[in-house]
Amino acid sequence: MPIDDRKIKILEAIINDYINTGEPVGSRTLAKKYNLGVGSATIRNEMADLEDMGFLEQPHTSAGRVPSSKGYRLYVDKLMQSAHLSSDEEMQIKKYIIDSAMLEVDKIVKQASTLLSELTNLTCVVQTPSVRQSYIKSIQLLKVDEHNVVLVIVTDGGVIKNHRIKVEKSPSSNELQVINNIMNKRLNSLTIEEINLEVINNLKSDLKGFDDLFNAIVPALYETLKEEIELKKVKNQFKILESDEGKKELKIYIYMNNEKKVEFLRNVYIIKPYEKQFLDELSCIGIGTHYIEGYDDINNSFELLRNLGIKNIRNSIQWNQIENNKKYNFEKIDNWFEKIKSSGINILVILFDNTSKRLGNDYQISNENELKNFLEYANEVKKYYGNKIIGVEIWNEPNVKWFSNQAMNWYSLMVQKVNCLNFNNVVSGATATPYQTEKSEQYIQEIANNGAYVNSKAFSYHVYSSSENMKWLKKNL
Repeated sequence: MPIDDRKIKILEAIINDYINTGEPVGSRTLAKKYNLGVGSATIRNEMADLEDMGFLEQPHTSAGRVPSSKGYRLYVDKLMQSAHLSSDEEMQIKKYIIDSAMLEVDKIVKQASTLLSELTNLTCVVQTPSVRQSYIKSIQLLKVDEHNVVLVIVTDGGVIKNHRIKVEKSPSSNELQVINNIMNKRLNSLTIEEINLEVINNLKSDLKGFDDLFNAIVPALYETLKEEIELKKVKNQFKILESDEGKKELKIYIYMNNEKKVEFLRNVYIIKPYEKQFLDELSCIGIGTHYIEGYDDINNSFELLRNLGIKNIRNSIQWNQIENNKKYNFEKIDNWFEKIKSSGINILVILFDNTSKRLGNDYQISNENELKNFLEYANEVKKYYGNKIIGVEIWNEPNVKWFSNQAMNWYSLMVQKVNCLNFNNVVSGATATPYQTEKSEQYIQEIANNGAYVNSKAFSYHVYSSSENMKWLKKNL
């Protein structure tokens, strides 16, 4: 079916409208907004033809049409009017060309997409060629010093990668020349899929006696040529305008070979510094802070919290900053405490932070006297701040130091005793720190068995890196 002038005119109107609104375009919309010289029924028939020809798509049966890749291609090639650059834009582009002339291809592409986004105030997406089809054009080893050589890999696409290799003793110039000849003979014009076990074994045999070089070269090759298995890599640059401030819905589509593979929707919040506009809906969310002695630019942080609409913070008060030989002074704490309160922000106090030196190097309570001293300190906090705080957390990340069964017994007893002081709320907990991820489940279960949860209103858990910990947490707590 030939595409006549009327179809082209309708297609142009659809694409222009979709670019401006982001919504599927219906025949009635086109008839009202654009002087096409035909009624909505005729437009509807022409849209059906354009869909059959592959220029339009229909998201679902009750929706209007959206342009397809083929439709956009026709629009770009035949219909879109080329804009003229201003003098400033021309100078910006010329400056970029001069600055990037000596850069690697991938860096040039990245800078070009950034520049294009800045000039147009639009999202710029660059799809790079599949590196599975890229091949090695040249590979060279260069001596730096007696213990370091540099591996330089150049692909057919102009990508240059450098990898530093540490060796016990750097090969001589003649040996490097022999090695370079061997590598180029074995690897030149091979793609990542062609560098198979046979190639690797042959290369290993040829480089016998240079095991440290061989062991470094193979992963470097794959790092240079590798590609995501399911999706092509894309670089995405976009510029946020001042008018974009607020809560936005971000639709993300991922394509492979012109076929949509993934589609999802996310809410994003665009914030201008120091201007509270829209975050009241998130005000139930708090933030963890650590306003200890020596914190830089503390006043600006208060202003930022207030302007972001934060209503709650969790913060340590250092035991050793308050108590000295049974004498208590809250002056250092008041420095930030009153400013936070005057900003309308609630405070959850952490009674002990692992950075405090009050309990020595083991950072834990292990006898009756230490427990007594801690409870005296906690009681002073209760008397001084009283109802000014929304509650107390017993310990920041207790499982960092409190992992033995005996220590957990002391921790649970401490939670029980602090609860008797009648704070508004008592929070207990543990954390899955990066170096104790595997032990977190055990710790949580043990302090539960010892009665810590019975004497607390809430549980504090810090998620660092393990999705498995989160699955366990949702299932068991």
